Amino acid sequence: MDRTQYGHSAMIGGVVRGGGYLIQGLRLISLPGLRRFVLIPMAINILLFAGGLWLFIHLSEPVLQSLLKQLPSWLGWLNSLLWLLFTLVIALILLLLLSLVAGLVAAPFNAFLAEAVERHLDGENYQQEEMSIAEVIRMTPHLLMEELRKLRYMLVRTVPLLLLSSIPVVNLIAP
Repeated sequence: MDRTQYGHSAMIGGVVRGGGYLIQGLRLISLPGLRRFVLIPMAINILLFAGGLWLFIHLSEPVLQSLLKQLPSWLGWLNSLLWLLFTLVIALILLLLLSLVAGLVAAPFNAFLAEAVERHLDGENYQQEEMSIAEVIRMTPHLLMEELRKLRYMLVRTVPLLLLSSIPVVNLIAP
């Protein structure tokens, strides 16, 4: 068998397996004891992304107009291209920032969700030992700090690599 055929079939198998995991996950989050750990961060994230989108729409237009006014008249044909490029870059930055914030918001719920799913898959009664609100509030700062540590770990490595990749000679040397 050709290596490219194996790679293609393995990729298709991975997609099918991933779809199966998605269906299994959707079944799991429909269970009453698990649903709240999904719905609360989902509602918060929907509000967060809607607010970010509203902010983007209302603040980007004036900024873009002021930037385009500085463009010389003989480069007027670039308006549409620059508008599209500006919109895409700002939207990407906003999406990345909101994703980081969404991860922070979801962190406490993800820990509780993982514990409840593990109990369910092990056959334990995960509803029997529900945590009190006070216990959830007590654990939340620790979980947020863990998430911030992970974020710091990632940024300490990502930012220098991003800066190095923007240097043309160094970028060519990278494998």
